[in-house]
Order: sequence, then C-alpha cells, then structure tokens
Amino acid sequence: MPNKVWATSPDLPGGGGVETAMPTPISEGSVTAAPVEEAWAAPRTRSEDAGSRNLERRESTKLAVFMGYDAGLPHTDVLWNFLETPQSSTGAWLWSVLMLSIIITSCGAFVLETHPKLCCGRYDRIWETIEKVCIAFFTFEYICRLYACPLVYGLKPNSPAEKIAKATEQLIDLNPNAKWTRGVVREEVRCRMRFALGPLNMIDAVAILPLYIELLLAACGQDTSIGFMRIIRLVRVLRLLKLGKYNEGLMLLAQTMSKSLPALATLCFILLIVLIICSAVLYYLEKGSWCDAQNNFCENRVPSYVQSRGVGGWYYERGAFDGATYRDSCPNAVYCRQASQFESIPASMYWTMTTITTTGYGDLVPHTTAGKLFAICIMFMGLLML
Repeated sequence: MPNKVWATSPDLPGGGGVETAMPTPISEGSVTAAPVEEAWAAPRTRSEDAGSRNLERRESTKLAVFMGYDAGLPHTDVLWNFLETPQSSTGAWLWSVLMLSIIITSCGAFVLETHPKLCCGRYDRIWETIEKVCIAFFTFEYICRLYACPLVYGLKPNSPAEKIAKATEQLIDLNPNAKWTRGVVREEVRCRMRFALGPLNMIDAVAILPLYIELLLAACGQDTSIGFMRIIRLVRVLRLLKLGKYNEGLMLLAQTMSKSLPALATLCFILLIVLIICSAVLYYLEKGSWCDAQNNFCENRVPSYVQSRGVGGWYYERGAFDGATYRDSCPNAVYCRQASQFESIPASMYWTMTTITTTGYGDLVPHTTAGKLFAICIMFMGLLML
C-alpha cells in the first residue's frame, strides 16, 4: 500500500498542505515487484497490438480498395456496384473482363461446334464441358445480382414507389431486424420481380435456361433431340446481347434508341400506313381476273393442273403485258393465262416492304404497265422515307 504524506507549500494560503500518495519502496525479490514489471510491460504490449492492428487494417484496406468496399454502404450495395459498375474498383474491372471472355468463349463454342469437322460426336465432350463451365459462371453472376439488387431498381426517379423503397432501405439500415417484417419483405419481392422482368435480365435468364432444361428432360427420360430442344439451343446465341453491359458504345446506342422510341414509333406508324395503301393499290393493279369452277376456269384458259385441283386463283388478262398468256403446255385451250403473283394484299406487302427499304430481292415483280409506273412511285417514296 502507498504511504500518505502531508506536503506543505508556501504558495498555499496559511501554508496549507496537500495529502499525496507516495509509493512505498519495493525491495528486490519482494512479492510486489511483479505488478510493477507488468505495469511497465503493459504499454509495450499495447503498442505491439496497435502495430499489428494497423498492419491488418492496411491489408484489409488493400482488399477493400480492390473490391470497391465502402464501410458506409451495406454489403449488398458493395456487391451490386462490384457486379454492375466495372469502374468502381480494380476487382470489378477484372470481373467484367472475365465475364466478357466467358461470353465470347461461349458464343465461339456455339458457332464452332456446328462445323462438320467439329460436330456430330467428335468433340461433344469438349463442347459440353465448355458449356457447363460458362453456364456455371452465368448462373453465379445472375444469383449474385438477384441477391444484391437494390430496392429502388427499375423505379422512376422521384416517383412514390421510389420514395417508399428508399424509406424501406433507411429502415433496414437503422434496424436490421426489420428486414423480415411484412412491408420490407413485400418491397424485396417487388424488387426481385422487377429485376427478373427487366429486358437485359430476361436475356441473362434465357441464356442459362437451355442447359438446365436439357438436364431436366434427360433426368425425366425425355428425348433431348426433339425440335423443341433445337429451338432452346438456338436461344444460346442471345448471349451475345450480354456484351452490351460491358461496352459503353453499345450502352450509349441502347440509351439513344430508348430516348428515340417516340420518334421511331411515329416512323413505324407512317410506314405501316404507306405499306397498306401501296400494297392495296398494287394488288388491284396486278391481280388480273379470278378463275375458278364457277366460270369454267375462265373458259379453260388456266393451266390444267389448276383445273385438276379444282382451286381458283387470280390470273392476268389477255394482253395485259407481253407473256400474260402462253400456248406451250396448254393442250386444253387456245391459250393459258399466267398466274398473278400479287394474289392478296399481304403478298403485295412483301414486295412493297422490300421496295421501300431499297432491298429489292427481285423474286416478285409487277408486270402490267400501270403496276410498273406505280412501283416507280413507291421506289421514290422509299428514298424519301430513308
């Protein structure tokens, strides 16, 4: 125990004194020496602990910088930034490069496995292995994004729904136990539904479904070579659309198209009107006359094979153009009529569309003089629309 002494000081009024505690001298070998040594040793131990903690903090800081971690954000927000924003950290950039490489590998394998020298059982094991590895990465990424999706995903800025979602996020930050309340769970479900029904996310889901459908059918003993499965396998080529998430140019193009939707809708509406009007006019100029059993197939002046089937159709009038009628292979009449290719307005729409878009396959052409003159007008109209 320390000894108490009375110390006087001339500075204190009346020569007052202060009672202080003076340590008792400790002899060597005394039982009280150990606590003193521990007292002197304690600061050194705390310093070493502080140094080790600083080292751990620096190492964790490196990892945090690599992963884009922010102590002020929930782990789901950090994961979402890591997966959605390659510029957020070095790790996010490397992950985007990895996913980009996997997408290219998957699409490349899909193309190469159709080559005659690489298909049909020769290298199926290699293609299947590549497909399963790529699907594993796609599935892992999709599940992580679905888990980390923020509550405000897919909501319009400053909308009532966004305000409710932000208030729910603040409630979770203040009270993590509120995550399982009815209102929070409802917002979480709505958020996941918006995520799953997003166009790009639907492409991601469709890109990974074919393999799981094949495995499910194989487990049920169903034939996986049916036509339905061929269509499912064809869906794999849609993985190319996933490249849009990793290319700023494609994202900019998608945003431009999105903002131009009203103008594009107006253009499509005008094109539809022009298409219907022009197709209807061309149909009436080119259809000719109807020949069937009621008028004896235009007095036996249609091909015999049409008469044998008993099916009527539109045929050009005699003299409508050079070649409107013919005599070769026409034994039952003096001449036979050429069938009109513009047998309906939908059939005329095909020609009108290829002409307006300046494609012009040439497999369907007007033959009458009036039809050709009107076709010239359609060609100029197509140039004006473009």
